[in-house]
Amino acid sequence: MVMKDNFKRDYVENLVSRILQDIPSDKGESHLLKFCALLNKYEPDASIPVSCLDAIMGGTYLKRKSKTHKQDTQELWENHVSDSAQMLLLKVHIIHVGGVFGMKIVHPIVADEVLKQTKEIHNKTTADIAVEYIQSELFKGSQHSKEYLVHKTHDMLIRRKKVEFGDEQDSEFSELIESLCEDARTEEACRVLECSFNVLKEAMIGQQLARLYYIRMKTFDKAHKYADEAINLLPTNSYLLDTKGQIYKHEIKYKYEEKYCGGLNVLGMEETHAVIQLAFQGISYFRKAQEANLTEKNSENIAGFVGEADITFLLLRILQSVELFRGLGGSELLRSYLATDIEPEQLGQWAQYHRQFKELQGRIERAIDWISDYVTYCKVGLYEYVPQGFSKVDRVKSRLEHLDKQFARYFGEPKELPCDEKDRVVENANDWRRRQVLHLGGNTFHKVFDIAKVVSQTNMQQLLKIRRLLSLNYPQSASDLQTLICVNLALSPFRKWAVQLPSLKDVIDMAKTLHNFREYDKLYAPYFLSMFLWPRESSQENDIKGFLEYADALRTRWDAMQKQNDDYPLQSYSYRRALRMKPRKRKPLTYFFLGNGKGLAAFVHNNELHTSAGKVENERQQFWESDIVTKRLVRIEGMLKNSVTAIVKVSDAGKPVMISVRLAVPQLHIVSQEPVSFYLGFSWSGPTAFYVMSRDQQSMAMGGYTVQGESVMQKRLSPREIGDRHGDYSTMQFDYESYRKNHLKLERKLREIEELENRQRQGKPLESQQVAKLKKKDDITKELMELEDSYKRQMYADDDIYH
Repeated sequence: MVMKDNFKRDYVENLVSRILQDIPSDKGESHLLKFCALLNKYEPDASIPVSCLDAIMGGTYLKRKSKTHKQDTQELWENHVSDSAQMLLLKVHIIHVGGVFGMKIVHPIVADEVLKQTKEIHNKTTADIAVEYIQSELFKGSQHSKEYLVHKTHDMLIRRKKVEFGDEQDSEFSELIESLCEDARTEEACRVLECSFNVLKEAMIGQQLARLYYIRMKTFDKAHKYADEAINLLPTNSYLLDTKGQIYKHEIKYKYEEKYCGGLNVLGMEETHAVIQLAFQGISYFRKAQEANLTEKNSENIAGFVGEADITFLLLRILQSVELFRGLGGSELLRSYLATDIEPEQLGQWAQYHRQFKELQGRIERAIDWISDYVTYCKVGLYEYVPQGFSKVDRVKSRLEHLDKQFARYFGEPKELPCDEKDRVVENANDWRRRQVLHLGGNTFHKVFDIAKVVSQTNMQQLLKIRRLLSLNYPQSASDLQTLICVNLALSPFRKWAVQLPSLKDVIDMAKTLHNFREYDKLYAPYFLSMFLWPRESSQENDIKGFLEYADALRTRWDAMQKQNDDYPLQSYSYRRALRMKPRKRKPLTYFFLGNGKGLAAFVHNNELHTSAGKVENERQQFWESDIVTKRLVRIEGMLKNSVTAIVKVSDAGKPVMISVRLAVPQLHIVSQEPVSFYLGFSWSGPTAFYVMSRDQQSMAMGGYTVQGESVMQKRLSPREIGDRHGDYSTMQFDYESYRKNHLKLERKLREIEELENRQRQGKPLESQQVAKLKKKDDITKELMELEDSYKRQMYADDDIYH
């Protein structure tokens, strides 16, 4: 039966009604249609493996009377489904699990109608049929294909709609669960998930059940119960640990936020103690989620960091309803209590929590810092199709802005420096200045360069104030040095106002100090050092050995962050093959390019090029050939090693050193070993080549050919002109394409001569022209050797090719 998307519903209703009348409700085909309809309504691409259906269809084989033999024959049941059922079913090949066939309904709309009429015939609800499906014989066998069915059922129960997956909108639960929750029948959805969790023992189903209880039912005891059972199945899963923390957060919101955050009601000490206890229990699970995320393979879950920040700010917002912390003066006291050693006598009942409160600022700084690094390093989310503004990174950036504002509210200090600052303890003064920098919005990499995005005197003064504050700190922390380096780089475009910048040597020393900090494992230090120490003729700070060391350290740290593991669990293989979107590794962002300036001005941020780190890899020819790019950046020359790597040759104390540079975009149209030029970008994984061009492409763009070592333009010799100059290759300049064509031409002549020699040895007669061709063998062989020698000299003796 052929179905179209625009057929009439009345036709489907009548057709299904007539077919179902012909199928006895107590036979296996009735169960087959019912279960396929349920699955295909919510998972249209899924099918039920034939081997899983054997039990409900009476076994693998059916006995049938033979027309030609006296004995009965045994035949596969799927080959003898009734004609009525065949009109509604398709037999398909399930490619995800090898040579296995499955059954499915012909169309999702037909599946919807079959399910609807089946419920009416048997007087059952969707939840009843779902429970029957889960408790059926489908999941009680040991078939290899059962894994596929479990995963498809898993998707039907828990996979939510997400825009980043290609869906039109986001949803809190799967389509099945959302439909069961309609008309205030959330209990039915809980019943289906509870049955599924008990039968399938899938931890993520337990997670969805816990989510359903705390989001829709507000039954926090049961939410904790199923979250704990799920965690027992997967103790180190960061998503489950985060869900446990979310239950505590939502319990606080439900019981206390609306009541006390309006500013009218006063929070008593007994309730305060209960709120604090719930909050720190939630925080403990969010921290466990963070630790689990750092050890998980193939997962990039930042929810634990966001969750800790959210529940902390929720706690502090509610604490402002405590009599002691109400009003403007109370807010200042709360800030002092969190940031200093002050412990008001009225908070004696909190004694057991004082240490944890004092640690909140550092913990939240770490969490926000980690989230900031995530959006700074990462290019996109985990999936191929991510609409602008809806990717995981875009959402996290938006969330990060909110967290920064909350942090400044509770931990910032917008006052000017007090007169008695000189009497303060040095550590307190340092912390005070850091809070001032936080208030100025310059405490992270991307925020510093956001300030510098618009070149104005206001922004320049803001950056100068940040630099002045952090320069006063002694001793300087790793975050101080990191921000100072960023600020000095960000001030480079403000040169027209005669901004004083430190020397490149001073900034390099600063970066080396940052790199040597104990337990400092971020990418910033090796990133800055590999950029600053890139070998340049005009630089006085060339340190090729140091460059290679820091570039290797950067690559090592980047690879460690990827957490990619090819040794996936076997049981998830078929499921991963069936994903709607293809997961991929995170791509490193590129923020700087090598320019033609001196000192820090040699490193050009994307802001100066009017692009962004997220777009620069996809910029087209018009961008790379624009005046602002060609005037501000310099092209590096090298040789293409393969489609993804270029080689740049430099000299270290007279010894050649080869530097590998990753290509931003694979080059499939340029032959390996071809001389190329490119713009050099600095990404978080190391130096990266952009807009790669062969010598042919570059000379065509320039309208001529630059002879090495000269500043004049020389007309390019064609392959024919080169071929006519027999044996005289010593003074010729040509590209790889010309060399290849001439090399093939000479090789073809030698092969023709070899064939003539074979014919001559076999005693076959040769014509006079063929005999004359035999006499040219030595000359052609010599010409071929000279061609090869000349090209080798040009390729390997010319240092200019590698500069």
